Amino acid sequence: MHKADVFNDGREDSETESRHYELRPLRRHVAFQMKTRLDGSRLKTDQEPSDDVLFTQCAKMIWKWILAKYGVLFHSMPQEVQTFHADLLAYHVAVKYHPEKRLMNVHVRHMDPEVGGRIWFSEASVYEQHDPDEGTPGMWMKVLNGYAQPEREDSATVERQSTYFSYPGFYKNIVDNIGVFSALPCSGRRRIVREEEAPAIARAISDKERQFPIVLIISRDDGSGMMDENWLMQFRVSDFTRTVWRYAHVVCCYEPVGRKILELVGDVRFSSEPQVPRFYIYWPDGTQDDYGGDDVRNCSFGRHLEARGDARTYDIVHGGQAFYHRIVTDLRDWNVNANMWEGFQLDIMTDIPD
Repeated sequence: MHKADVFNDGREDSETESRHYELRPLRRHVAFQMKTRLDGSRLKTDQEPSDDVLFTQCAKMIWKWILAKYGVLFHSMPQEVQTFHADLLAYHVAVKYHPEKRLMNVHVRHMDPEVGGRIWFSEASVYEQHDPDEGTPGMWMKVLNGYAQPEREDSATVERQSTYFSYPGFYKNIVDNIGVFSALPCSGRRRIVREEEAPAIARAISDKERQFPIVLIISRDDGSGMMDENWLMQFRVSDFTRTVWRYAHVVCCYEPVGRKILELVGDVRFSSEPQVPRFYIYWPDGTQDDYGGDDVRNCSFGRHLEARGDARTYDIVHGGQAFYHRIVTDLRDWNVNANMWEGFQLDIMTDIPD
């Protein structure tokens, strides 16, 4: 007897049509993506770390994160990183580990504990780049974090893709403790560019491998040797940097250095007004946004406070506080919509590649 045959009026004869249940397809949504080089700038070593050290340390951090997150379910998981595969309902771990090739591919998946039908996944590839045509030789890492869920036809709101922006914990650990490089070293500290560093910033802006947006903030001297950032109002550069530094570079400079950078990148406005003070964003695709004091002062933004079903409540903020939220949102929107890496597409593949 087919299971569907019992859902009728009690008869189990051949004349009763079996009911068919249509499964609604899941749609993948990107919550974070990145493709970047590992540079080892945060490793505590006396000498420049080798590719073998970078790969080994990165693999250990990813494995430690997987073990902490999924080890309670999969008791057979070994303590040391190795090739591993396990499934339990919607929970999935697949790791292909080839230390002799300096290659590690990872896919993990779990259910959202609060939203029915939503499945979260994280994918990563750590690999050694050999072909200069594909990128600078060395150790690279690609990361994709996201979720899949049925499309909600009855939703009263359309959420932007970056609503659930999040990167997996292993990416944070690698950035914080190993170090990554995307045209510039990744840094969570406020950076004030000196004159001799202007060419390096200009080269980074033009670097075709760069996947981090570069935020360049040019301000004037306040007359006492300090940077006058009153034009940014409540926008605090240090707080902003700590928020976005794992997916965007933030650099500050005084007017002479800023104009020099503009000149080096070919901005014909480098000597004109009102280019200072000004807030520039150089996107990896070669486009640029820039904002002045009036843009900051007149900015308004609706911060999402809570959600109850399809009802959304917002707190409207203005000025520098609004500008802060707008730029953070723009950076995250760019990240989730960029075409860095599509991942392993395990919704249509049966296994991750070696």
